[in-house]
Amino acid sequence: MNKIVRVFLLIVLLIPISLFGLIFFIDTVSWNERSTQLSPDNEWGLYHYHYGSDSNQHAPYGDYVILHKESLRFEKSRDGHVIFAGYCHNALDFKWVTNNHIQIICSSSKEPEIRTISKRAFGKSIDYHYKPNS
Repeated sequence: MNKIVRVFLLIVLLIPISLFGLIFFIDTVSWNERSTQLSPDNEWGLYHYHYGSDSNQHAPYGDYVILHKESLRFEKSRDGHVIFAGYCHNALDFKWVTNNHIQIICSSSKEPEIRTISKRAFGKSIDYHYKPNS
């Protein structure tokens, strides 16, 4: 009986640990970093990710541009502020115009679907432009 109780307790303890590990793994593999640009003063970073899941996010299977403070090295860059989330269909480009001005350009053969767009974040102005492909 004592051995059965130990095995049962071991199973009860392993199930939540296994579920947590599985959730962490799924979340980690869903994010695919495409490109990165640091601000001219190297204080902030813009990170372009493609999210490969349909879980509860801004744009399932879509593109994200995330603004992240570079001094926060202990955090993952995707834990920053989402300044763009949506579907550009062809190409998503972004650039630092100045330390406080960001430009996001969506090149697409059809009208892009924007789910999240910020106009300002952390004192930085953000311009969004749609450039139709011919």
